Amino acid sequence: MTLEGRYSTPVWELAKDQDVAVPRALRGMYAEWFMEDLTKGQFAYDAAEVRLDALDRNAAYSFLQSFVEDETPYGRYRLDRDIWHLVRSVIRNLYSEGECVAEVYMGTADTKSEEAVPHPKLTLLPSWSLRTRRGRTWQRTADGAWKDISQATLVTMRLPKTEARAIKDARKHLAIVDGHHGLRTRFLDHRIPGYDMSVHERTVNELSARATSGVGWDGRRLFVERASDSYRIYRELRFRRLWLTIVDTVLAGLTEACALSGAPDAPTGIHIDGIPTLADIDAATQAVLAGSEPLDDIRYRVLSPRWGPN
Repeated sequence: MTLEGRYSTPVWELAKDQDVAVPRALRGMYAEWFMEDLTKGQFAYDAAEVRLDALDRNAAYSFLQSFVEDETPYGRYRLDRDIWHLVRSVIRNLYSEGECVAEVYMGTADTKSEEAVPHPKLTLLPSWSLRTRRGRTWQRTADGAWKDISQATLVTMRLPKTEARAIKDARKHLAIVDGHHGLRTRFLDHRIPGYDMSVHERTVNELSARATSGVGWDGRRLFVERASDSYRIYRELRFRRLWLTIVDTVLAGLTEACALSGAPDAPTGIHIDGIPTLADIDAATQAVLAGSEPLDDIRYRVLSPRWGPN
């Protein structure tokens, strides 16, 4: 496959025209917290490190840094930071639209360097700007029209159906929770007599715990403040499993994009060592349910090894 130049319209160009509305997922305090917590799982593992499958790992490392350069603010600083930034960007697309589409194209050579040559690039396309009909992909343009980008080399990252459904339900439920939480300010502004806001807030938190049980998020402990330690660990494991599934999805999509680039230095596999596998999470979950391992051991071995006793 021979890569060509970029077909899609960059986000910054779409944003030039104020008439092109950028749809946003319903957001509120809890929704933003959920998004933030889902994008910060890597901070619990100080030993996390990117590992590439390639004959020449140094060349593959350099290729991948340049490949994802458009999607990172670090400017080829460190590949592990570039990968985590890419994961965060994909999570935001998955949360708001349910999928993330990327284009692989041949970038232009750096005119400042005499030795520079065109290099394959990866860019994420905002899902709100895309639509697919009869097997063809169209993208919104800055003037409000639709451009056929089916000729582009596209990679679509989708979660397994169970996790995709869980995130969709969480998004819907958190929008409702944020709506009820917003009532607190209106109640206080109107000084409604006889209304106990502490009961209201506790009820909302308990309902939120049920609403987010599918993803395991605990609302930063607010939803499960009166729960047992074992139940808290159980929910943390469910939430971490969702994060790991997203990481696996991103790495698989990135590996596919590297293969589509056709570059000889492209890695054939991308892995992150130092984080648990889905099998590790499932084994820890069974240990919690069976009570066969101390909770602190599970917490510091699987969930938060960075802050464990050393």
